[in-house]
Amino acid sequence: MFFFQVIAIYLGVGFVFALFFALRGAERANAERAPVSWGARILLIPGAMILWPLVFAQWRRAERS
Repeated sequence: MFFFQVIAIYLGVGFVFALFFALRGAERANAERAPVSWGARILLIPGAMILWPLVFAQWRRAERS
C-alpha cells in the first residue's frame, strides 16, 4: 500500500511539473531555442511526467547557460 502511495505522489508531482514545463519551459530547455508547437507540447507531457527529475535538471542547466 505504501508503495502505491509513493508512486501516486511521484506521478502527481510529475503531472504538475509536466504541465508547467510544457507551457513555460519547453522552448527554454530546447538547445536550438526553436518554437515548440502545441502538438509537441502535448506529446511532451507524458514523458516529462515520468522523467520529471531529469527534465527538471536539464531545464535548470539550460537556464544557467
